[in-house]
Amino acid sequence: MDKIIVPFFFLILSLQMHAQQFENVALSTTDDKIIVSYDLLGNKNKTYDVKLRFRLDGDKLIHPNKRNLKGDIGKIKPGKGKAIIWDLYKDVDELSGSVEPELDAVLIDEDNQETADAPTPLAPPPNSNQQWQSPKPEDKRFRVGIKVSTGRAGVLDLKDPLTETEIERKWSPQIGAYFRWNFQRRLYLQPEVLYHYDQHNTRIINDAGTDSFFNDRNHELRSQLVLGVAPIGLGLYFNTGFYHSFLIGGQRNQLENEEVIETAIYESISADEMTQGMSRNDYGWLIGGSLNFNKGGFVLGYLYAAGLRDMYYNYAYPIPVPVTIEQDFTNNSKSRAHHFYIQKKF
Repeated sequence: MDKIIVPFFFLILSLQMHAQQFENVALSTTDDKIIVSYDLLGNKNKTYDVKLRFRLDGDKLIHPNKRNLKGDIGKIKPGKGKAIIWDLYKDVDELSGSVEPELDAVLIDEDNQETADAPTPLAPPPNSNQQWQSPKPEDKRFRVGIKVSTGRAGVLDLKDPLTETEIERKWSPQIGAYFRWNFQRRLYLQPEVLYHYDQHNTRIINDAGTDSFFNDRNHELRSQLVLGVAPIGLGLYFNTGFYHSFLIGGQRNQLENEEVIETAIYESISADEMTQGMSRNDYGWLIGGSLNFNKGGFVLGYLYAAGLRDMYYNYAYPIPVPVTIEQDFTNNSKSRAHHFYIQKKF
């Protein structure tokens, strides 16, 4: 096959002609977009195929997906005040270093709807405002902030064979801190440490027909690990995970025979967790969903928590009387809670 030899001065002339197609090339940015503005020179009656790519640190080339480019890209008529907007984080997870735009315009043969020639894309004029130092990757990959929740919490039920028991779940707030790691474009992992307030009412009807009422207010330290998956994007995440709660204190108001008795019984739970018939530790799973903005910088969400451990052991609890019948009361007293929450990065 014969080699095609191009004279050197013709090559230089060709480069100069294509480089002169652009003037006033400038680059500006927002939090998640890069904007390249330019003036396109040429015959105003002709159409040009304008293409854009970026050079990172003077070496690596980045070719944006056409779906993530908006504005004066593709088939464009010559003129001033042109602009192309690149939604960069839809193409890359992070971007660090000096970024230079490289524009190319090829005259389109409108009769055949094909480009008249296809030269190599060229960089803009060297004196244009064309460099941008991207923010640190940590700005998007890692988030630390505060989380506030409100909802209802309690236990499922107490199945005492000697009495009839009713459980009413009450208001349950949460507040704490989180650390979010966006380790993939649509995946994140989030450890949390929260203060959890658990309140519920218990009504017990014994064989004698008398009622006993208890209002339990528990103070817990809760750790959670939440996984977020966005199958369709748009900031919508499916969430699941696990939690562990440790009872750090509590109070009970007991109403019996029109007398109110207030006790801090949870402070006396022994190491074996059996003194008061209540577990100091609880653990379970989480499931829910969330709407995320700015890579988790602000989040609105919902989580349902289901405990895997029975909270009460002794069938006589919460009746403070001696037990005369030996019976295992590992029942359906597992904790349940649902919370709506807001979280925001610091």
